Amino acid sequence: MDMQANVEAAGKVSSKIRLKLPKLIRPDATYYSIVEFVEVELAKAGIKPAFPVNVSVNAVAAHFGPTKTDKDVFKTGDIIKVDFGAHLDGWPVDSSSTFDLGDNEALVLAAKEALESALTIITSRGPEATLSEIGKVIETSIKNRGFVPISNLTGHSMEQWELHSGLSIHNYDSGSDKAIGEGLFAVEPFATTGAGQVREGAPSSIYKLVRPQPQRLPQLRHLMKEIQAFGTLPFSGGWVSEPRYLSMLVKQGVLHNYPQLVEVQSGLVSQFEHTVLVNEGKVKVVTL
Repeated sequence: MDMQANVEAAGKVSSKIRLKLPKLIRPDATYYSIVEFVEVELAKAGIKPAFPVNVSVNAVAAHFGPTKTDKDVFKTGDIIKVDFGAHLDGWPVDSSSTFDLGDNEALVLAAKEALESALTIITSRGPEATLSEIGKVIETSIKNRGFVPISNLTGHSMEQWELHSGLSIHNYDSGSDKAIGEGLFAVEPFATTGAGQVREGAPSSIYKLVRPQPQRLPQLRHLMKEIQAFGTLPFSGGWVSEPRYLSMLVKQGVLHNYPQLVEVQSGLVSQFEHTVLVNEGKVKVVTL
């Protein structure tokens, strides 16, 4: 299959999975149950995850990737972001939704409406849509609901085997007249009750291979073979046989560990995301 066929197929499966999530997110359900569901559904469809499922709750905006050993459960009042990706032949799609177990409907709508506004601009303007235009409608939508966009989290261009391929789509009016052009883009507004920035928090179970190098210890050589199967896409510590050794590879600079991203004032965070393909002047939201 070509690039467009791959992303459309991965996007279609992602959409079906996302629509099933509301019934699964309830008080006392474990965070990991959502990860397991998404991974099983992708496997059934013959599609691989483009990165570990993020289940980020309340002030955590991104990069919490539960594994089997995590016992955290959802609680009444929580606001939950589920962000997951899928790929065929390395061509990724990325989507997310926010689920509210409290009284946060306005915050949820702020990010949802911001995404809808951004997609309207991209759909109508196509490759000529500018970063400023997109960021402005996102910022305006969120502020109109009385919240703040997170300025140091962005949407991004994507390429084969690469989730972040260079172009950043800011969630505010950046003043940039640069047009997005053609390509594959993840558009992901974040809204918050806080200050509008995130900081690095605790380490996560999400890793990426950044600098392969030979290993002397047999257990590390075996681990490197497992890791290299993920290519340049992020992977979960729960996907390898000996996760206890991953920290050694991080210390060597072989792996990057993604820290959890937490709102600086511990504000609640909402997020929505879709993947957009702009190809030969035509626009398709492949994860709808």
